[in-house]
Amino acid sequence: MKTSFLSICLLLFPLLGDAQTEKINPAVVFSDTVLEDSFFVSQSIAIHLAPPTPFGYLSAYSETHQFQGVLYQRSKFTEGWSDWQKMDLVPADENTDRIVFQGVSIPTEVEAIQFKTSELIDTPLNYRLFNPGISDNKNPVVSAIRSKGVSCEQPAICDRDCWCPDGNCPTDQTPVSTTVTHIIIHHSAANTRSNDFPAVIRSIWDFHANTRGWDDIGYNWLIDANGVIYEGRGAERLGAHFSCMNEETVGICLIGNFEEDKPTEAALDALQQFVAWEAHKGAIDITTNGYHASSQIELDFMAGHRDASLSPLACSSTICPGENLYSELPILRSAIAAMPCMAIEDSIEVLTSINELEFMKDMQVFPNPSNGEFSLSFYAEENIQASLSLISTNGTSFNLGQRDAQQGDNLLFFSIPFIVPGIYFLRANGAAISEQEQVVIID
Repeated sequence: MKTSFLSICLLLFPLLGDAQTEKINPAVVFSDTVLEDSFFVSQSIAIHLAPPTPFGYLSAYSETHQFQGVLYQRSKFTEGWSDWQKMDLVPADENTDRIVFQGVSIPTEVEAIQFKTSELIDTPLNYRLFNPGISDNKNPVVSAIRSKGVSCEQPAICDRDCWCPDGNCPTDQTPVSTTVTHIIIHHSAANTRSNDFPAVIRSIWDFHANTRGWDDIGYNWLIDANGVIYEGRGAERLGAHFSCMNEETVGICLIGNFEEDKPTEAALDALQQFVAWEAHKGAIDITTNGYHASSQIELDFMAGHRDASLSPLACSSTICPGENLYSELPILRSAIAAMPCMAIEDSIEVLTSINELEFMKDMQVFPNPSNGEFSLSFYAEENIQASLSLISTNGTSFNLGQRDAQQGDNLLFFSIPFIVPGIYFLRANGAAISEQEQVVIID
């Protein structure tokens, strides 16, 4: 027998309550770790999930980047121990101060848990057993929200008060806005299979906010197997979901593991309706692709999370949203494009309702035509930050990123070597600048 030092931190949640939002876990330290079959095995830790709850959600993290091993956990019940279950190492993300292990569902009858690892972790392993509580309404019914001026209406939404009625899942207190040019599809993968979907959403929030250390749930929106759409970070908010390249994206996550299962028709229908709303209001042609400034690649306007690996700037790679959902994306693109509210004429009408922006005057693009390298001069009445795009005559958006301008005369330079020749409109902050300010790109 060989003994070594391993530090484990424990936090148990009885029910939804104020303690749920705490991010510092009290430590349970033990040094009586045993080496068995090349694995370091922790002591058995007695736990109790206070009823009522549909499941417990166990996740872990450690403030180190030296660990290259494998972590397992098992649960003890009256009849004995379960098999060891691997806790997958989550791909790297924006939070660089820790490694994170994917959460697993724990049955409510659990009496104890135990960990084993192929190598010692050189800092404490913090783990959380989250109790989401049973939802009063497992299948929420919500009213549709209608958006003025958009013919593809926003579908019904279960907002944060709907899925976290006790108010213990706070939003990001310092949100960052973003202009959406690309729609990214995800699956929740290793999350629970419970049909109490609001409880599942709460467990995802806890995993993101408290285990991963983010400011809020990473996705902008989530969809369950019944087709209910849940508000995450919400509209036009910068999320944490696209391998450290989140600017100009919206993240939509379907609940389930679609590497193993197939998404339900209700979930796919809700996804179609919601993406149609996102695409129409942003004049996004999801049947094609375009330049994504944060990843610096040509990216499908409706892409899967796994497409992030096409960029050399991605901080991680993944199989998300699973093959069974990823293979549905071409079908969804065609179905959405065929919807009456996605007619090209509607997009052109939105883009050519010309009103010169009040904060930018005396605009000139030169040379015009150009080969994709051109300058924009204008006068700004105040210090501004503008999100700039080129919009083709069929509604395709080509993101130029965000630029700062000072009060007075400004000159911005753009180099877009891969843009398709044609006629474009210059757009800033979602409004067409001028019909006369066409940008012509030639070979």
